[in-house]
Amino acid sequence: MPTMRRRLTMLRRLTITLLLSGLTLGAQAQAAETLIERLESDHHTLRLERIASGLEHPWSLVFLPGGDLLVSERPGHLARIDQTGQITRLDGVPEVSTRGQDGGDNYGWPVVSRGNDYATNQPIGRDSAPGMRDPLHDFDGRFAPSGLAEVTGDTFSAWQGHFLAGGLASERLVRLALEGDDVVEHEMVLEGEIGRIRDVRQGPAGAIYLLKDAADGALYRLTPALQP
Repeated sequence: MPTMRRRLTMLRRLTITLLLSGLTLGAQAQAAETLIERLESDHHTLRLERIASGLEHPWSLVFLPGGDLLVSERPGHLARIDQTGQITRLDGVPEVSTRGQDGGDNYGWPVVSRGNDYATNQPIGRDSAPGMRDPLHDFDGRFAPSGLAEVTGDTFSAWQGHFLAGGLASERLVRLALEGDDVVEHEMVLEGEIGRIRDVRQGPAGAIYLLKDAADGALYRLTPALQP
């Protein structure tokens, strides 16, 4: 099973080399497109934009010092997206594997999962087992979590310290506020507006970036809506 840690490690190790290489496999550019001008949430009014498309099943993203982004794609590609939305695929990327899991506590898979099989919709494993760490929160239905970001800074001041979780099958972005190990607020921010959410990140300037997982994947951005 692929892990976020493995994908991010690959990106970080390659960043310096790729910044110096300048080798490309093709490029695509587009202007940011506003999809929803004013999206109401419990604490903030948001604007949703698509800033790049044409990604091939994107997996994860990291930010470069100058504001550009590196996005890994499932076939083993690495795409650089500049601040105008232009995509440049970088050559010389080592072969990557989407198999294996490493490090951390034992979270139970597949002995414990609290999830259902995709084909049969039957439960997979038990709810809990000795020696395995229980989750802090259970998502309703087939949320299929993928991507989690802690909100910091003043851009979304009412969300500081909260978590934004993306969902694949559910196509949802959910906000969770914790007190200790207890979830005290739960809000559905997006549901179906962009499709399968693979990764969630907060940018250096405070905006929230979302990767859509699809054969024609895309990069989206959430910012505070402009005052009317």
